[in-house]
Amino acid sequence: MIIYILMILMSLTFAFISKKSPNKKLNILFGIISAVPFAFVSAIRYDVGTDYLYRYVNDYNMLLNNKDVNNLEIGFKLLDKLCILITDNYQLLFIITTIIITSFIFYTIYRDSKNTVLSILLYFLGAFFFQSLNMVRQYISISIILFSYKYFLDKNWIKWCICIISAVLFHTTSLVFAVITLILYFIKKIFKKDILTNEKVVFIFVTIIFLGGPALKMLVNFLLAQTRFVVYIGSGYDYGDLQIIPFTINILLYIMMIFIKKKKNTIENTTENFLIDMQAIAIMFICLGRTSFLSLRMAYYFSIFQIISIPYFLDYVKDIFGKKIYKIGVFIIIIIFSVILLWTHVLHNSDEILPYKTIFNKQYEFK
Repeated sequence: MIIYILMILMSLTFAFISKKSPNKKLNILFGIISAVPFAFVSAIRYDVGTDYLYRYVNDYNMLLNNKDVNNLEIGFKLLDKLCILITDNYQLLFIITTIIITSFIFYTIYRDSKNTVLSILLYFLGAFFFQSLNMVRQYISISIILFSYKYFLDKNWIKWCICIISAVLFHTTSLVFAVITLILYFIKKIFKKDILTNEKVVFIFVTIIFLGGPALKMLVNFLLAQTRFVVYIGSGYDYGDLQIIPFTINILLYIMMIFIKKKKNTIENTTENFLIDMQAIAIMFICLGRTSFLSLRMAYYFSIFQIISIPYFLDYVKDIFGKKIYKIGVFIIIIIFSVILLWTHVLHNSDEILPYKTIFNKQYEFK
């Protein structure tokens, strides 16, 4: 983990300088520089991430040899072919995808976060960065969706639709995000309220998901059968699993957001309600993980908003309980996320991010 630790320390240092700099140009410059360690580590990696060789390198070489890859979204296929026009070396693909993901993530952090340093730390400790090393296509979509949520809240439908279409071109599952957010939007228009900010409603939905396991699995498989993901039915990925740690943490985060929302004195706004909605839906997809492995991957489209929502709601704590409690809250969040990261990605090597190897010396491994 030494490379990753150095990466996050460098990034946080530059982010801190950016935050403290009184000069706007220096603020922007150091903000950009703070993204470089993440981009560099991701771009020069070799065989890091479960699907690195198995999927992305294999697909690239197939297209290079004029063989079609049927189960690859058109956007990513075009990106592959663009890289092939330039070079036979697949590393260019990882460089470009790294730039896309890192740019959207860090731009959104600096645009919207109440605490950029904490958001960058959560991007690391929440394992979102490590997931991006494995699920490259999906994380391009996730990063675009994260960036686009402001357009949704501002009802800038043209720009939002452009972003959604772009996300779908890289991973079709992002269409589910669009459908769900639009459903919530129209429900709000009808009932004049965000139903998922009501913890009782969320509890009812979670209970239904738990009790309706077999029926929901049939429904999920029916929907999968209409897509290219039909290959998962009956495969080694056709299983359900309730991951207790993510479920517990996401429930606690939702409770924290609802508690702070009720305690604060300011008028509620669309941003905080939207972030609570994202947290609630993440919980539901984690619950649906009992019926389908793919449901857990769907949760990432919604849990990614934690890098914005956690600093957003903790910022209210300063006014409600004081700066001392705020610092304790930040400390507790960091400790919890650190322990989970240690368990999942260090001890159990989730996403196969260890050992770290580079394109410069493929035999040398950083433990």
